[in-house]
Amino acid sequence: RLNIYSKVIFNTLNKKFGFPIGKKNNLQIPQVFIKNKGCKIAVVRGIFDTDGGIHISKRDYPMIVISTTSNILAYQIEGILKELNFEVNTYINKKNPTAKKPCYRITMYGKDNILKWKTLIGASNPFHIKKLNNATIAQII
Repeated sequence: RLNIYSKVIFNTLNKKFGFPIGKKNNLQIPQVFIKNKGCKIAVVRGIFDTDGGIHISKRDYPMIVISTTSNILAYQIEGILKELNFEVNTYINKKNPTAKKPCYRITMYGKDNILKWKTLIGASNPFHIKKLNNATIAQII
């Protein structure tokens, strides 16, 4: 959650960068951030830091997952990751029958994707940094 008390900053974020006001239905990455490779990577890193995770399956198989209820955002993220040559899939998670909206899961499996993520995109969230380091160490051994 971000609280902004400056009307100037609020209006700039809304008008110049397309940040939505109110409910965030059909959230998407503003076009201004999609024009530049560095911006794309930073946006994906930020979304991963808040809505993503690194998991190790029961069979010690690593995966990166980003979840969102916005189908537009899910497919934008998938497109960016494919442009960066990640092997990526997007699924609609229908496991929760009480959910008001479907959840889209962008997933990348395997050692190669984890190592590529670590070097190209990385993480800013300390918890994710630790899990990313542990996942790559476990895959190297």
